[in-house]
Amino acid sequence: MIIEHSDKVMHPRSVGQELGLLWSSTGGITEVAAEITVNTEGPLVYIVDDDASIRRAMKRFINSAGLSVKTFSSARSFLDYESISTHACIIADVKMPEIGGIELVRELRHRGCRLPVIIVTAFDNEETRELAHKAGVAGYFRKPVDAHALLDAVFWASYEANA
Repeated sequence: MIIEHSDKVMHPRSVGQELGLLWSSTGGITEVAAEITVNTEGPLVYIVDDDASIRRAMKRFINSAGLSVKTFSSARSFLDYESISTHACIIADVKMPEIGGIELVRELRHRGCRLPVIIVTAFDNEETRELAHKAGVAGYFRKPVDAHALLDAVFWASYEANA
């Protein structure tokens, strides 16, 4: 992983933080739609991203913090998953085939699911930030994302959701 700081990131609870993590893509690697690593501390983190290298990088870092991680290659595969934990946080990409991250938040809310969702995007713009805010996301990060700031957001959102 290469760490690089960015000068423009918006997070509803801490606007103005300078964040950035650049993941290198290895390309050509196929992953199973859902992969789980079980740890015993903290919330379960669901990672929903169509990019296998992003899922893998996030999973490794979040596992290193002692959290359980389950990854999904699409919002549809997450929505079809039947064992969603109530002590969890979701990290979802904005742009994915079929159902994007903001649409995922709307569908979860429609189903009565109130898990905190942190959105990450490489396509940051005012409209996307506004849609994410209206959908009720717990956090919004522009890629490249600083892994430590993202982990802080996961802990904060999970704490707030279960307080």
